[in-house]
Amino acid sequence: MASSPAVDVSCRRREKRRQLDARRSKCRIRLGGHMEQWCLLKERLGFSLHSQLAKFLLDRYTSSGCVLCAAESAAWCPGFGGLAAKMGGLCGSAQQAIPSPGDPL
Repeated sequence: MASSPAVDVSCRRREKRRQLDARRSKCRIRLGGHMEQWCLLKERLGFSLHSQLAKFLLDRYTSSGCVLCAAESAAWCPGFGGLAAKMGGLCGSAQQAIPSPGDPL
């Protein structure tokens, strides 16, 4: 006995939704218990989208003008154990400059 067209359509929709969810989950970033801090920073900086804040932070992190590394020797950077000069100022310590929820900007 063949299944009804409504059941086939429902199964196809469910499968398509599952595939889309799987594709989207590859782009998700887990913040764990830091969602409140993330949203507060997003609001403080005036971004309406999470992707805008993410882009801003990535650009700041990879900029050649890393304030923390510029203050120290170009060869020393806590985030990469001395690789800052080789990586053009890429500094893992830049995340320390991100304000906490209680800190003023």
